[in-house]
Formats: sequence, C-alpha cells, structure tokens
Amino acid sequence: MPRLRQALVMRDYQETINYAFVEEAWERDLCANITPITLKNPIASQMKVMRSSLLGGLLAALRTNLARKQPRVRLFELGGCFSAEQGAYIQRERVAGLAYGTALSEQWELKRAMWTSTM
Repeated sequence: MPRLRQALVMRDYQETINYAFVEEAWERDLCANITPITLKNPIASQMKVMRSSLLGGLLAALRTNLARKQPRVRLFELGGCFSAEQGAYIQRERVAGLAYGTALSEQWELKRAMWTSTM
C-alpha cells in the first residue's frame, strides 16, 4: 500500500481519512446496501452502520471543499470496508479516488482553454 499511496500523491491527490462508521442513508443510497452492519453502541446517532464503500466519505470531503470555494479537488482514501458474509464480519482494504474540476492545476504558461478538461 505505501507504493500506491505514493503514486497517488505524486499525481496531485490528497489523502483523506474518514470514519468507518457512516450514515445508514449513505449505505442505502450510494451502495444499494439495504442490510448494513449496524452498531449496537454507535459513537453518534447518525453514524450507526459500518461502511461497505469509501464513496460516502469522499463525497462528504468534496462537499466540504466546494463549500470553501476550491475549484479543483483530487482526493483518495485507503481504508477498511465491511461486510457480513456467512455469519461472519469481513474487513477488506479498499482504495477509492475522486477528481473534480480542471484536468491540470492552473499554470501561468497555459491558457485556460488548454488546462480545462473537455469531459
């Protein structure tokens, strides 16, 4: 994992670390997980299930960056995701990334049209 982390950082991505406890709606709406692993004693009422995907945390971090007027965001997370299989709880390490905004960071020698993504 250290080589993967370094490769993403070298490509201008920032690492984010999020709680493994998430909102039940995230699991249902983002992951189609209608039976998430529910905690008996959650740390907060809205964080009562274990995540099965890293997507919710990345989207929340993007929302925070956009609220702070960041025009270009590159994020990734390496972390555990959880599932229940055959009566046992399984934790798997996953990697996920998110890119928002222009393809390249703003540069003085390039005109805006050249560094803006055409997608």
